[in-house]
Amino acid sequence: MPKIAEIDDTPNPNAVKSSPWEPLTWGITRSYENAEQAQNDALACALFDSEHVSNVFYVDRWITVTQDGEADWPELVRLVAVPIRAAPAADGARRAVATDGGTGGPVYEVGGNADVFEPKAARLLKAGSSVVTDSVHLHSNGRDTKSHLEIGFKLMPKDYKPTYKRAVFGLGNGVDIDIRGMEANQQLHAYTVLQQNTKLISFEPHLHAPGARMCLEAIWGYNIQTLNCVGYDHNWVRGYDYTDDSSPLLPKGTILHIVGYMDNSPTNKNVPDPRNWQGSGNRSVANMFIDLGMRVTLTDEQFQEEMAKRRDHLKVTKNDNVIGCPLCNIIPPAAIKAVGAPQQ
Repeated sequence: MPKIAEIDDTPNPNAVKSSPWEPLTWGITRSYENAEQAQNDALACALFDSEHVSNVFYVDRWITVTQDGEADWPELVRLVAVPIRAAPAADGARRAVATDGGTGGPVYEVGGNADVFEPKAARLLKAGSSVVTDSVHLHSNGRDTKSHLEIGFKLMPKDYKPTYKRAVFGLGNGVDIDIRGMEANQQLHAYTVLQQNTKLISFEPHLHAPGARMCLEAIWGYNIQTLNCVGYDHNWVRGYDYTDDSSPLLPKGTILHIVGYMDNSPTNKNVPDPRNWQGSGNRSVANMFIDLGMRVTLTDEQFQEEMAKRRDHLKVTKNDNVIGCPLCNIIPPAAIKAVGAPQQ
């Protein structure tokens, strides 16, 4: 039963964001525009029972309730807080993307390349399970069209057991998006603070039609490192896998920052009508701003082991600056002693 940590205003005066202490889902987005759409979602149904609620959106530790502009916010906040507090938290033992206890997989996008998992953190698939998705990023084009999607798996050896845990946190903004018409080079920003030592496995920008570029930064103290900066085309979405010696190794407390560059001008042929203002939403004619890259968490011991291996492979000294590993040039005293030990 999640308690509410914060209730905040949003740029939309008719929307309020609540932040539960516990996650409502593990990464999967729930978005409803009316009670009929939400009939299979107990939390959303309960929220729509409050008069004047016109939209419900939630993911992880984030829920936004939008009203029709006719309600008094202090009173409506008291009403919607009741079902939010009563809602069950996501399954913390499994930490699955799906709330039914399934194993979450990567998001499919048109043109996407294969998703490569960290060898020590492969996903476990329960025998007899089925592949289910509520979003394959397909939308109507006004014509009868057949689509074809194939899914394949490369399995690990028998008796394999993962030793690293998947990192589950959001990095992006799927709600407060404001893109003006007839204008290029608009920026969106989102941040998150790492609560655990983290190894980034891939970087996968997810924007929609106006998206032109996304950059990823890691902020550790006064050090700001640009990890990636890539172009984006919504007709051919790509994920970028790090090599083993370039996967960012980031200590807890690191701030991850993504910047999205949006082009809602006539020069962007992906935009149907650049005269229109664009906001957030699941449809391709609306917008998202997320890094869907894969990550794993590391214990302090695993984090030190990963950095030691990186130092050894790259021959790192205390004078080197390793992009994506702000602590790699801080060599532990034990390692220094071992390197400087006299020959027997």
